[in-house]
Amino acid sequence: MNKATTLLFSFYRAAMTSSPFLFTTKGTWTSLESDPVFDRPGVDPHDDCDKVVKEAGYSPWTSYPRRDLAPMWLEIWVDDRLEPQLPKYRIEVSGPDTYDVVYAESTPALMELLSRWAPAIQSAAVTDLIASLNEHKPLQSSFVALLRRALGEQR
Repeated sequence: MNKATTLLFSFYRAAMTSSPFLFTTKGTWTSLESDPVFDRPGVDPHDDCDKVVKEAGYSPWTSYPRRDLAPMWLEIWVDDRLEPQLPKYRIEVSGPDTYDVVYAESTPALMELLSRWAPAIQSAAVTDLIASLNEHKPLQSSFVALLRRALGEQR
């Protein structure tokens, strides 16, 4: 993560007005009293976001979809230690002007959460892609270039 992105995430982190939520294996939401990553003792809220998350015990797991294809995306981190001290998954919901965090208690909870959210994220990505094609905006996606060639547009 570059310095500008780190500063942006620090700003959004500071702007979060509520504690994050935990999605449970039973399919319910629970409000956490504090953020288990950033509200730990000794954590500087202006420090590099990825560094703080890794120090808490999480590793990058996946993101959905690719950032260059969507106006909104999920960054998913996993605590894969044998005896995790934190919720199993940390999900960062991000976009060009947004940043929020939720947690999933278990793999079944994460899969349920993704099944609920994936259609909205995919729809936003497709809508943004179609709008970009209609506006003839230059996009860096190889998929867009392939689609334009298939439609007969020369760029």
